[in-house]
Parts: sequence; structure tokens; C-alpha cells
Amino acid sequence: DALSGGNIAKASSLAIENGHLRLATLITCNDLQTRLDMLEQMEMTGQAPSLPSELRRIYALLGGDLHEEEGISQASPTSPATLDWRRRLILRIMFSSDDASLPAVLQEVEGDIERRVFPQPNPRHHTSGPSQDDCILYQMLQVWASNSGPTSPSQAPLSSLINPLTHTSSEHDFSMSFHLTSALSAVGCCVPLSAVEEARLMDSYVNQLLSVGLWEWAVYVCICSCAVSSTRGDLKELWQHRAADIISRFYHSTSDVGSNARSFLEGKVGIPSEWFDFATTIKCLFAGDQRGYISAISQMDPSEALRCYEDELLPTLLFNGLTGDYESKIFCLHDSDELSVKTDSVTRKIIELSQEVLKLSQEEQMDATAAIPELQYEANELRRRLIEENASLTLATSTKK
Repeated sequence: DALSGGNIAKASSLAIENGHLRLATLITCNDLQTRLDMLEQMEMTGQAPSLPSELRRIYALLGGDLHEEEGISQASPTSPATLDWRRRLILRIMFSSDDASLPAVLQEVEGDIERRVFPQPNPRHHTSGPSQDDCILYQMLQVWASNSGPTSPSQAPLSSLINPLTHTSSEHDFSMSFHLTSALSAVGCCVPLSAVEEARLMDSYVNQLLSVGLWEWAVYVCICSCAVSSTRGDLKELWQHRAADIISRFYHSTSDVGSNARSFLEGKVGIPSEWFDFATTIKCLFAGDQRGYISAISQMDPSEALRCYEDELLPTLLFNGLTGDYESKIFCLHDSDELSVKTDSVTRKIIELSQEVLKLSQEEQMDATAAIPELQYEANELRRRLIEENASLTLATSTKK
């Protein structure tokens, strides 16, 4: 193991401890021709055949003769006596000619693998049978060899290299895959990921971070996706919304963890403070903490406060029939001078129409019949305005793209 691992000092020391002084001399000799001459002399004197098989194997390796290793690998690829591909590659490099380059050695190894005289480059965690995925170290060596030669750059897909099974036993562990992608994409040595592959990688890593409680780093990964220049505009908005949603779900202003996470995300990542105020407002709102809600809403920009109501609270209130005193708070927001919102806004008209319908359902049938045409007219007008606003929003989005 010491010799095949390239630890010459340890291999020589072990040989001396076991009384093999000639072997220790051969191990420490760095000249290939000297080793070959020594091996030839031993064969001529007839000493080599009398050696134990283990020593003959070592002497063959020292002489640069890998035929015995090839035979062992071909006959028993899964045997404990078979050296793995890393040790065989080290031996191939150590005992190759002085002018042999690493790309040339790797090219020879490729042919040996096809002839089944070289071990399959399985990942280190794979210990039984052939693996469908080559070790990431072997793939990276091949990519480097391809890019360092006079031929065209490597056409290896980045998706093959970052496959979790090339470096870990868990196919769902994307932690290293994310960092490998960042590094290899910066170098530009592989075929880049497609938009779908990149989205899958990011989403998998974000979910993995959330599962272990590192939500602030999940936000960081989402923001990294937004910052990539190749990311389309609609995908950038999607990742930004995902980051804001994570903060809304996991940020707690009253905990030390939340405070530390906010300090990191605001100071180091550049997350706007409004995202945290929005998260605090939502939590207080649905927890029934009116005092906390008033305190949080006062820290927000009025337009953000209105967005909070319309995006998060209004659908629930409309579904529940606008019970409680929330409708008056919504009207206060709409009547704010800072917002400059017209009294005939769609949101306000929906609320007023819902109130009229609720009152109508509680009146006598004769009175209700007279009021139905007017309410139906108002409902049709609201429907028309919603269609127009949706069309305007679609046009603005397509023009932006």
C-alpha cells in the first residue's frame, strides 16, 4: 500500500524492518534503468522464481512491469488484492518514461479500461461492483488533460461532473455540487448547465439547506442565482421571490438566530430591510398580535404595507367574508395621503362590493330584488377593470423582456 500510494520513504522503511534490504535499495532508487538492470540480473541468476509471490509482485512493480497487475485486475476486479484505480494510476505515472506527460498516460489508461486490464474509476464511496458514475477526480483529470492538449477544449458536460454520486454516497446531497458548479463555471472548462439543470441544482441545494435549518444560506443561494448574468429576467424575479418567501417563513425578529441572520443578510448579502419588516408584519397579523402588528407596520413604507395587505391578508379576508375590524384598517391604508391611492381603486371596490353582497343576503327578499341589478352592474364593471389591468400588466412584462 505504501509503494502504490507513492510513499517511498514508508515503503523503504517497511522493507528494512522485514529484512528485505535489497528491496529497500530498489525502492529508494529513482532511476528506472537501474531498477530494470537489477530485475534482469536477479532473473538471470534464477533468484526471481524462488521469491514469494508477494515479493515478485513488488519487484515487478519496481521494474515498471504492470502485466501482473493487469492480470489480477482482469481476473478478479473486485478482489481485495486488486489495487484500485488511484494506486494503479500513481504506479503508471511513477514508472512511466521520463518524457511521458500526464495527458498521454491518461489516454493509455482509457484504452486499458476498455480492455478491462485497468480498474474501473469508481468513486471512493463505491465499494461493490462497477459504478455507473466515474469518480469526480478521474473526470476532472480527463477534463484537465483535454483542455491542456493541442486538441479542442473538453466537451465534458458539467452535469456529469457535479452529479452527487461522483463524490458522495447520497444522491440528494448537493452541497458540494453547488460549490463545484461555481468554481468550474468560472473556469469555463466544461459544457455549462442548461437553464433547467441549473434551476434543479439550485432548488435542490436550497431545500437541503432549509432541511437542516440554514435558511439564511438558502436565501444567499437564491440571491446568487439572481446575480448570474446568464439568468433570464423572469427567472431572476422567481429566485428573488423565493428568497423573500424564505425570509417570510423562517425569520423571527425576537430570536437571536433571527437577529444574527438579518445582520448577515442585510450587511453582507444586501437584502433590503423591507423584506424583514414584511415577514414580521405577516407573523404578527396571523398570530393575532395587534400590538406587534402596529409596531411592525409603522416601520414599513406605506406602499409596502398596502402590498402586505393585498398579497397576504386580502385573499383570506375575502374568503372569510371580511369579518372583524380588518376592513377599516385596509381603508385606512387606502386613504393614506402618502399612498395617493384613489378611492375607486379595484381593491377597495372589491371590498365594498363584498360588503354590499353580505348586507343583501341579510335583507328581506323584496328589498334584495331591487338592489340586485345595481350590484350586478358594479360586478361587471369590476370584471372589466380587472381584465384591463391584467392586459396592461401582461403588456408591460412582455415589453420588459
